[in-house]
Amino acid sequence: MYMRQYSFLFIIVVYVFAESDDLYERLHVSRSATLKEIKSAYRREATKWHPDKNRGENAEKIFIEITKAYEVLSNPRKRAKYDAYGVYDLEEDKHNENRSPTPRDIFAYFFGAHFSPFGQFQMDENVQIVNFHKYRETFLPTSRSAPLLLLGISHFCFLCRQIQPLWSKLANRYSDLGINFGIANIQDDQALREELNVLHSPSILVVVDRKPTYFMSSEFTEDAVVEFIVGALLDTGPLRSSPLLELDKTVLATPLITFIKSEMDLYTFLSGYTEDSKPRTLLFDAVTRPSLRLCLAAFRALDHQATGFIDTRSEGTKSILRRFGLAENQVGHLPFMVIFLLLLLLLFYVSYLPTN
Repeated sequence: MYMRQYSFLFIIVVYVFAESDDLYERLHVSRSATLKEIKSAYRREATKWHPDKNRGENAEKIFIEITKAYEVLSNPRKRAKYDAYGVYDLEEDKHNENRSPTPRDIFAYFFGAHFSPFGQFQMDENVQIVNFHKYRETFLPTSRSAPLLLLGISHFCFLCRQIQPLWSKLANRYSDLGINFGIANIQDDQALREELNVLHSPSILVVVDRKPTYFMSSEFTEDAVVEFIVGALLDTGPLRSSPLLELDKTVLATPLITFIKSEMDLYTFLSGYTEDSKPRTLLFDAVTRPSLRLCLAAFRALDHQATGFIDTRSEGTKSILRRFGLAENQVGHLPFMVIFLLLLLLLFYVSYLPTN
């Protein structure tokens, strides 16, 4: 009985002394410090010891202590109780709230949401948070048919914060075309950072058929990102990692899109059927290279068909347009024209064969 009383007394004494550390010393302010001075001290110390910025062994512990000190000293009622009795209780307001704020909550409230990697911006529902496990198990295998466009961000990155609305806009506009949009905290996820070899934030990259391509431009605009994706798709076409199981004879050297600039180019393109047995598709448009929509369509069909592209403005393609009965102005007024040539294209190919 007596031993229990002594044990209880010992616990109380330890608790009081443990919680009676000098909170003013934690913030390096005097006991007469004003609220403005306390806020200024917290800003200085919290920035210095935030675990996302300071990798020291005790950084997180010190950061929590600094935040507790600020929570008490910035509250007139709690500060008065602490000054009078030398003790404080951070749990006393719990019954009035659903939960007590965490040190990171207080930090985000004090400094603003831009110090959090994902902030308070409401991302489009098509933007998925990516970590190393999800990348390896989900997005990497499916990148053969659905490219992953990833935005790598970090804490204390103002530019990352500015890009997030653009990322949401891109996801809303282009995810239906078959692109997976992701966002990843590459500062905290070391495994993913090393897997993708990402060295800075913000970083933009696209993973096409397991191959990452990095956005090198400093212009973070919709047009720049779209052009980047188109370029990555066109470049990665011949690098198909392996044939599909049901297509053992997939020709890995097949480019995503063959650019046809003359009758001879067309003949070579059609002749390829004898090597890969793939139906041929021709795309006609009055532009230098096909749009993102057409590139994605060709990408998804690469294992099953070959795609050629004809710029109708080129002098070398005029005879091709006439051969198909297409007027130059007819094609130019359309956003794009897709002609699927299966059996008809094979018959057309026969007309190219030399006769004996």
